[in-house]
Amino acid sequence: MAGFALDLTVLDDDGLPWDFSEEAKRQKARRLVREQRPYMLIGSPSCKDFSTWQALNMSKSKNPQAMLRAKTASIVHLDFVASLYEEQADGGRYFLHEHPLNATSWEIPSISRVLRRGDVERVHGDQCQYGASVRHGPLKGSPVKKPTGFMTNAPRVARALETRCTGVDGSCSRVGGGSHVLCSSRVAREAALYPRELCRAVLKGISTMPHSSHVIEAMELAKRERAARRRRAFVERHTSLPSAAAILRAEGHSQEDIVEFLPTAVSLLAARRAQKRAEAIDKHVGRIKTARGAL
Repeated sequence: MAGFALDLTVLDDDGLPWDFSEEAKRQKARRLVREQRPYMLIGSPSCKDFSTWQALNMSKSKNPQAMLRAKTASIVHLDFVASLYEEQADGGRYFLHEHPLNATSWEIPSISRVLRRGDVERVHGDQCQYGASVRHGPLKGSPVKKPTGFMTNAPRVARALETRCTGVDGSCSRVGGGSHVLCSSRVAREAALYPRELCRAVLKGISTMPHSSHVIEAMELAKRERAARRRRAFVERHTSLPSAAAILRAEGHSQEDIVEFLPTAVSLLAARRAQKRAEAIDKHVGRIKTARGAL
């Protein structure tokens, strides 16, 4: 599905990170959003400076001014994404904003202003119900509750994200059960990555929204493209076209699918054979040079 990602881990067309503490980057991103007019804009700004843990760190910090500067930069970032959310909603499009449920960022005026809109709601979802768990160490696989606030003007997406844990006394109500692990330090850093089921919930909500047939078509196109890539990879693992086709038939693929990938298979196999011939010639020439040198 076509789209774009803008964060510090992604480089822009100038080869530089999308650092929204810079005015030029914010303006560039705004132009991109206005040009692309995305159906759904998803924002997940860094929550570090708005967490309850950070408030405790502030009281113990030897350099509180540096922490205040960092928080000011984070507020600038929040104000920026809030303005994009408003543009999305005013343009008849959708947005989704995610931050920890108890983060102080919900009190920032720009976010509060978006939340007061009549077409916007905030729901509470616990990420343990979407697969959030410890990724490393002796507690690997244990559930991480991570209560999360989701703010959106897409009701179907809100419904898909409001599943809450009903476990008591630290137990988790997910299918696999278990006891919740405190979301701090490395666990918190790794929990910043969305679990797969959470991503699926967002996509499911989008796919059931009214007037989103073009989104469904884009998802189907992406599915076909992934299938085509898998077919190309399959062909590259086999040296002969007949054997590849025979294996595909044995795996239950339809004749239509086999015929569809044959042109690609032919070109890939031809290129492979040409490469092997070139390598063989290079080896032969190398042996001749070695023999001449010995004489």
